[in-house]
Amino acid sequence: MKKLLLILFVFSVATSEAQYFRPAKTITDKNLLKDYFLLHMALADSDLQQIKNKKVTLRFSIDELGRLGNFEIIKGISPEADQEAIRLVKNLLWLPATRNGNPTVDQQEIEVPFHYKHLQRLRKKGFAKAPEIKEIPKCISQNIHSFAALEKAPEPILTDDMTLNQFINANLNYPDEAYNRNISGTVSIDFIIENNGLASNIVITESVGGGCDQEAIRLLQSIQWFPGMIQDSLVRSRNHLDIFFTLGEKHMQNIPNRQGTNL
Repeated sequence: MKKLLLILFVFSVATSEAQYFRPAKTITDKNLLKDYFLLHMALADSDLQQIKNKKVTLRFSIDELGRLGNFEIIKGISPEADQEAIRLVKNLLWLPATRNGNPTVDQQEIEVPFHYKHLQRLRKKGFAKAPEIKEIPKCISQNIHSFAALEKAPEPILTDDMTLNQFINANLNYPDEAYNRNISGTVSIDFIIENNGLASNIVITESVGGGCDQEAIRLLQSIQWFPGMIQDSLVRSRNHLDIFFTLGEKHMQNIPNRQGTNL
């Protein structure tokens, strides 16, 4: 009986400790990662098409501050594709692992897809392609700058002299579920505008539901941006967008770049 009680006690302690460990994870929903990897991929379409739906598998460490290191290629494609996969993962923001509520180191594996046909499907749905900005260099640093630190703020690249409000109103598909359930409200989004002019690390900080969150993300991913600038270089910057879903008018209004928040 004593031996049985000891075994149960050891099992209980081990189970309790395991429950207090939470692995590191990206701040953005994992369901958005595949689209992020493909939309932000810097390889030419012709190179991506030749890869024919392969994946790079990476292993790396994440320290107590969410910083990545010790990258290892578990399954590669080519030197160029492998380095591109590492670059894309490095641009992701991570919440560190915790043990008993305290940040701790962790090791993660992740697959980076090189799927040309899926990328083409995204573009047919209106997802934005990185704008060509050849005359201004991109900052090689991965530092993310606040709105206040920028010498020039990001600006949406829109056709026909449209404002961001007009673009969102023209492209909104009010979700059926939200409309039928009489759901309205504000979706607040924090995100990074990368130096390639696309949004990344998208986080919903105020949710509405009924499909409104997904529609707000879709609209954000359909916008090209002229990135923020410091010292005549394109840089990464933190941004915030409030999108208002209004029933009756069946459209959305927004206040872009309300800055000062932290991801």
